[in-house]
Amino acid sequence: MSKKEKTMHELAKEFPQKTYAELERYRNEDRQQEAGTCIMGEMRKDREEIKIIESNLILDIDRFHKKFGFEKNNKVEIPDDTELVNFRTSFLMEELSEYTNAIVKKDTAGALDALVDIVYIALGTAWLFNLPFDKAWKEIQSANMKKVRAKDKTGKRGTKFDVIKPKGFREPNIERIIEEEREWNDEKNSDNRI
Repeated sequence: MSKKEKTMHELAKEFPQKTYAELERYRNEDRQQEAGTCIMGEMRKDREEIKIIESNLILDIDRFHKKFGFEKNNKVEIPDDTELVNFRTSFLMEELSEYTNAIVKKDTAGALDALVDIVYIALGTAWLFNLPFDKAWKEIQSANMKKVRAKDKTGKRGTKFDVIKPKGFREPNIERIIEEEREWNDEKNSDNRI
């Protein structure tokens, strides 16, 4: 039986020389240690669940596009196919319009549907253009976590719900990510030609 499970009476019998306050501290140490272990375990579990969700989104997009015979752009860039580029852009705008209409109507289900479609289309567009969405996401997330909450409505967007760039803010380096992905893509393609 661990010390946290023992009653104060049992602990007093086991340690007759200790005061009540010392016995409380002794028993609470075990409880705090267990609570810390639980919290750390939950945090690890949350991170693992996030990784699973992240990879499932990308895998879902990959499976969807492959199912219908779509192929990624060979290069890491906006494709030269203007029909594809225009279609993806108007598709995103269509879903944004549906979201706006749902908000005006206070249609919660419609708003959620449109939001998921926006993400689906955005991820699909990045997939088709062969853009490293997950790497760019991490770069932008890291930068966003350094922003600060607006204190009033005097900010750029005029709302207290805004999050703003503090002094010394460093923009995410998306160009570096694209360049690294291009290098990796070029190496992969040259290996496939051999």
